[in-house]
Amino acid sequence: AIAVNLRDMMLLDTPVIVVRWAVGLQHHRVADVHHRQTILEMLNNLPEQQKQEALVAAEKSAKALWDFLSDVHCGEACAVH
Repeated sequence: AIAVNLRDMMLLDTPVIVVRWAVGLQHHRVADVHHRQTILEMLNNLPEQQKQEALVAAEKSAKALWDFLSDVHCGEACAVH
């Protein structure tokens, strides 16, 4: 696994980059709220069996993403096995 230092990768010491990064982060926060609302509406329209299947799939996906991001953040030092 390759650990990446976010500050080094994004040159966060450069003021212009910091501002662009902050604006992009705010955009993603707003989009996340919209996406969450859309997904909840879609899930509420599913039959109960499909809701349960979607929940299991979402939990597996969330864990995989968490594990991936943890590994990118600090490599094996964060690994919990």
